[in-house]
This record gives sequence, C-alpha cells and structure tokens, in this order.
Amino acid sequence: MVGSGSVLMKYPLSHQKGIVLISVLLIVAIVALIAQQIMTRQSVSFKTSSLQIHQVQRQALQMGIVQWLRQSLKGVNQLKSHHLNQTWAQPMVSTAFAGAEVSGQLLDAQAFLNLNSLGLSQEEPISKAWRSVWQRVAKDENLPHNIDTLLQDWVDADNEAQPSGAESDVYRLKSTPYRTADRPMVSSQELTLLEGVSWADYRRVQNWVVALPERTAVNINTASERVLVWLSPMITPQVAQEWIEWRKSAPAKDTESFRQFLANAGGYELEMIQKRLSDELISVKTRFFLMNAQIQHSDLETELFALFERASTPNQQEISVIQVWHSAYNASTM
Repeated sequence: MVGSGSVLMKYPLSHQKGIVLISVLLIVAIVALIAQQIMTRQSVSFKTSSLQIHQVQRQALQMGIVQWLRQSLKGVNQLKSHHLNQTWAQPMVSTAFAGAEVSGQLLDAQAFLNLNSLGLSQEEPISKAWRSVWQRVAKDENLPHNIDTLLQDWVDADNEAQPSGAESDVYRLKSTPYRTADRPMVSSQELTLLEGVSWADYRRVQNWVVALPERTAVNINTASERVLVWLSPMITPQVAQEWIEWRKSAPAKDTESFRQFLANAGGYELEMIQKRLSDELISVKTRFFLMNAQIQHSDLETELFALFERASTPNQQEISVIQVWHSAYNASTM
C-alpha cells in the first residue's frame, strides 16, 4: 500500500530533517507559549491574592487603631470641661502596632467652625450670631460674601432660597446638575458644592472648618487663634494670643470665666460680652473628637481619620464612631 511515507521519500533526507526540525520548533514554541500564559496567570493570581491579603490586613489594622483610640476616650464624659492639658489631647508617639508604625493624635472637633451650626434651626438670634461669624470668615478668606445664606440653604430642609442664597433650582442648571443636600453636611469638602465656592476657596479654610452631625459651639479651651478671632470682633488677634497663653495653665472651667477674661483683656462690659458671645457660640465642653493617625505599613503610608461622639450624659461611658475615612500613598515613590 502506498502511504504518505512514499511521498516523503521523494525528497532528500536533509529536507526531511528540516521539516521535522521545524515541526519540533513549532511544538516547542506552542508549549512555551502555553507555559508562559499559565505562569502569567499564576503570577497575576498570586499578585492579586497578595494585594487582597495586604488590603484585608490594612483594613483590619485601621479598624484596630480606631478602636484603640476610641478606648482612650473612655472617661472624658466625667470631665467637667475639656482642654489641651488632659490625657486625651496628648500626641501619640510612634508605636509598633500589628506590624505597622502608628502615630497620631486626638483633636477636639469643636475647636473648629462647624459648617452645620448655621442652618439647622430657624431661631433668629442664633442665625444672626452665626451669620456674623461666617461673614467674618468670608471677608478674611475671600469667600463669596453670601456664604452664610449659601450654607443655610444647603442644609435646611425647605426649598425656599434665603436672600442671596441658592436652592436646588440654581444647582440644577449646572453642566453636571445636582440638588441641595437638605441635610447636615457630612464632609467639609461639601463646601465646594456651594454656588461660587471653588477648591481654592476650600483649601484656604479647610484647616479651620469641620462638618459635625449637629449644631455645636466652639470650645474656647482648644480653638486656634484664627477661629477665636472669627467668633467676635471683641476677640482681636492680640487678645486671642493672650488667651491661648493663659489657658495653658488656667483653662476655662466655664464660659463665664472666659467672658471675665475677655472683659479684663479688652475692657468690655460683661453684659455686652454675654449678649454677643452666648453659649450657643462658645463652650468649654466637647461632644465630638477627631482622630488623625499616620500608619506606615509595608510601602504604603495611610493618613486615617475618625470622628467620635461621646455620650451626652456624664453617667454614660459610650463613645460612638460616627465616621471613618482615609487617604493613602506609596512611600517608595515619595
């Protein structure tokens, strides 16, 4: 029987060897390609698994740190006032924690101006007081002159714009339309959503503002010079600096002692100070605390934030976690 072998014999032996060699090379190439694909998939799978493991580890680490610092706030409810000499306010030195290096600090969230202190109520006296504060901020930091009404319209529940304010009908006309929140701000970055407020505007004030879930007064035992000055024209930069030095050794036990200090330092009548700086604006106690932690884990550095709320009555010990957020970057590229 004549088979394919009889056809092959028509060609020289060297030619036959060449065909065999090419066939072998093709097989080797195909096998190598398949092997490479398998190895690549395994490598990708390994890297994916490794990344997932690291991500889970970082998440567990972050929550561990949040709970750790949450526990350090136990006991603040029994304090009659909150100030920077107390244990909770001391910076945390760099510490090894679950395979990472952690440092950070607890801050008084009521040392900042609360973006939600203006528009959550229609009570006229309070509105006037906080309007004045935000108008001073706008003037000093070159924000829109109507920032007070913009803030109130953003958070209040109605759809009736304040004079020079802006409700949803204004924001719906933007290239990317949206509505007013009609609820308290949950992040200070929401400020950039207000009509006429840019990211550059936000960056100028971001170190002095905060978004807390309810109206709050400013703790004069922890507030910065700039925040103190914004509270009232009676608090000049010089008076604010004098108070900051004074409170290092004698923090206010109540708001009346601060008003007395202001009367002595500025020569104002106590009655006028009480009228212009009511307990709706100032306080010596804090409900909300802000965690700012830095975490070095492998090649990744994370800045972790958390907002805590203490119980409203002294006989309770509960510290609630309201919010957690973070930013991260690769340390090896810095």
